[in-house]
Amino acid sequence: MTRQRRSSGLIVVTPAHNEQATLRALADSIVEQTVWPDLWVIVDDRSRDNTSLVAQEIAAEIPFAVMINRTDRGDTERHFAGKVGAFATGYEQFSNDEHRFVACVDADVILPDHYFERVLKEFEARPTLGVTGGVYIDPLGRVGRHGGGSVPGPAQVFRRLAYDQIGGFRPLPRGGEDALACAYARKYGWVSEALEDLQFRHLRSQGTGGGQSKLRAAFDHGRQDWDVGMDPLFEVVRMIPRIFQKPYGVAVLSRLAGYAYGAIKRTRQVDTDIMKFSRREQRQRLLAPILRNVRRLR
Repeated sequence: MTRQRRSSGLIVVTPAHNEQATLRALADSIVEQTVWPDLWVIVDDRSRDNTSLVAQEIAAEIPFAVMINRTDRGDTERHFAGKVGAFATGYEQFSNDEHRFVACVDADVILPDHYFERVLKEFEARPTLGVTGGVYIDPLGRVGRHGGGSVPGPAQVFRRLAYDQIGGFRPLPRGGEDALACAYARKYGWVSEALEDLQFRHLRSQGTGGGQSKLRAAFDHGRQDWDVGMDPLFEVVRMIPRIFQKPYGVAVLSRLAGYAYGAIKRTRQVDTDIMKFSRREQRQRLLAPILRNVRRLR
């Protein structure tokens, strides 16, 4: 296999918490990349299994990989914000001026061998592109949902200038930091866009880490939607197609219940300015089909 030997300008950071079962598969897919990153930082975030040992073995085998243990945490509860802290630990310790691109790659994905090559070519061809990446296929073979400039979080790649300009990921206890980062990038004038023809495998269903049930994950996703300021009408409309997916409406009701619970508890986690920006985008997406039909009738 022909690989890119010169510097790619890419640093990849992988936060890992109890990922001994999947980390090796990710490592194999990164070694097979046609363009290697300059550096791959694996951050063990206080795992209770053998993640640290597996990461050490990988770092000893792969010349561009390093492994660190995250020890800068004072809290005892681990939630989605922990991923953001672990990523920041790796990025801030190892990033330098030569790194023009930064990727956050989860420890439970498998990338196609041309993933980094395709993404970097996209950046070079589009100077205003700030965030991009592929779309994931879940364990049931379904392509993950995204839209409106959203880039799936398990394998996001940023132009470093854009990442630094938006202030990086915001720590959100129930997740959503990936979508929020994309929204901030668009707010600052960058393009945020997923590459539909670039697919990677996600080895567990979104939000079901730690043994969480799918219904509980749906409820938490609803709370996450409220936390990041999603428009109420947009939340309802986007759930309509999911009614016809198994278990036929139950997951939808659970997600809407989570959204309502967040509204009651007032758990919003974002600033008013980004909430208003995101809601304006969402309403424009709702109006777009109506406006297209009106134009056809004229």
